[in-house]
Amino acid sequence: MEVLIGTSGWSYDDWVGNFYPDRLRNAKNEWFGFYAKYLKSVEINSTFYRMPKEFIVNSWINKGKRFDDFEFSLKLPQLVTHETIIKDSSDKAAEIARSFEKKCIQPLADNKLLGAVLIQLSPYFRRFDTETRTDNLPKLRRVFEIIDTDNYDYAVEFRHSSWLNHTRDDLLPETLDLLKEFNIANCHLDGPGFPVTNTITASHGYIRFHGRNKDIWFKSKNRESNDRENMPGADSRMNRYDYLYTVAELEGWRPRIKQLQECEGTKTRIYFNNHPNAQAVKNAFMLMDLLGMPRKPIDITFKKQIKLDSF
Repeated sequence: MEVLIGTSGWSYDDWVGNFYPDRLRNAKNEWFGFYAKYLKSVEINSTFYRMPKEFIVNSWINKGKRFDDFEFSLKLPQLVTHETIIKDSSDKAAEIARSFEKKCIQPLADNKLLGAVLIQLSPYFRRFDTETRTDNLPKLRRVFEIIDTDNYDYAVEFRHSSWLNHTRDDLLPETLDLLKEFNIANCHLDGPGFPVTNTITASHGYIRFHGRNKDIWFKSKNRESNDRENMPGADSRMNRYDYLYTVAELEGWRPRIKQLQECEGTKTRIYFNNHPNAQAVKNAFMLMDLLGMPRKPIDITFKKQIKLDSF
């Protein structure tokens, strides 16, 4: 199984001088081309906040076609995962998800530029809704029945502990069974918000690294804006994603990645979301080196004063 490593987004001003050369400071249109010379995949976050217009999708296609075997992974819009599936009906959520496939996913797939699609569930989407006494597993099933899981790689990121078993080391058996039924990957996470789960549920894999700023992560102020911090240009002075993994921390993931590689299937996609000051890029390269993956050499020197005591 092939492993692809990238970052969550590429358009960050504070990457200039750390990853992007200073000469590109006022040339944002060249940032993607520079990124794609070093990494073969990227996770697009902007689709979480709004459905992209046709010209935006076409711009991604035009960018990606310039490079061999490049992939864009996408996040399903929050209109599905954080609003409709919670407040309205699962049928309506499924309808919006299907529309997203037609407008965004399919054009990328037709041009052989599609990676995977991440369904990042709301931290308020529980296994059982105690207020309405609703079992939310059938809601997920309804969405899975409508989207095209036969032709597109989907992954789910659970964000509430009610989806975990009693030992909190894996998802509930019935949830795992549902993911396996539709060949949807259980997104493995490294971060304070959710424990690492074990079971492989699909013929493809998906891993996300959020950083380990536990003290910042659980502050109520940050919980209220937990996804906004992911947006390009966000203030990273108190950003919960402002974290640099050490070699030792990444080394601990090698057995799990190897396990995914040994499964029959297509690809394991890994994205670093610790974007402030290009730390995500640094860690992507570190993990590639640990896995013995060939890459184009580049030296990243952080201009911001950050703690590298254990690096």
